[in-house]
Amino acid sequence: MYSRRGRTGSNPEITSSLTEDDLIERLRAMTIPEVSDLQQKNDSFIFDDMSQSGDQTDGTSSLKNDKPTRLLCDRPSIQSPDFEELEASAGTVHKNILHLRQDLDNLRKVHQDFSRSFKADMQKKLLEFRKKASRLDEHLQNKLDNNNNHFFAKELPVREQRFKLTSDQTHYRTLLADSEKQLSELEIHIELIRLNVVQTKRIEHPSQIEDFRDELTDVVKNISIAKKKYHGLEETLKQVIHAELEVIQREEQFRKEEPKRIENMIKRCRKISSTVETLQKLTQIQNDDKHFRKRKDTLV
Repeated sequence: MYSRRGRTGSNPEITSSLTEDDLIERLRAMTIPEVSDLQQKNDSFIFDDMSQSGDQTDGTSSLKNDKPTRLLCDRPSIQSPDFEELEASAGTVHKNILHLRQDLDNLRKVHQDFSRSFKADMQKKLLEFRKKASRLDEHLQNKLDNNNNHFFAKELPVREQRFKLTSDQTHYRTLLADSEKQLSELEIHIELIRLNVVQTKRIEHPSQIEDFRDELTDVVKNISIAKKKYHGLEETLKQVIHAELEVIQREEQFRKEEPKRIENMIKRCRKISSTVETLQKLTQIQNDDKHFRKRKDTLV
């Protein structure tokens, strides 16, 4: 039988057989101290009694020559009902303890399976809830997009494209962040299981491997969806950037030309204002002359 140091090799068959032998040895060594001490006392008592009886049978000739000694009480026989009952009771207790250990192991396995299935069900329900919430969010976002598109389409088409691109980028970032978080948690669980397998040389819960494989499949699927969305965003972003550059150039031109235009209009207003003042003065002079002439005619 291989030693414990010899089980650190790379042969999986030797490792699995040695692990089973170790488990068997552990089960053999798991005994109750009180029961084992009682059995040792019984065995030692039986062995001493048998040795004494052997000495008596071997030395019958010497005992015949000697005077018989009277015992205060008779020695109990090995086949007495008390010892048989005690031995039977010890065996029954030992069997009951083994049965209790088996029941305890079964209860532990049932509890582990139940907790594992409960966690899996909770994860599935959480994923379904997230999907429904994302669908509701997409539905509300689509309505908001339609309203904004109808509002912005009349002014500048690029604003409509920019708004739609911003919503797509938000969905892309959310999907990628969730996938990255799920991937990080999966890496932590896999690393803990790997360290446990390195230390114990066995997999305690093989069913978890399938759960991790399914979760990894979901992560890869979400990453592939995010990759496709990124390619679509890249093409849309190029178009929006080109259109926005034209808008920026027009707005930069507006920023430079509008002050000159305003100053020119102010100059025109000043010129008109001076002209209006001159005309107003002329009108006043003419009114004064007219009034003077009427007064002169009346005097004549």
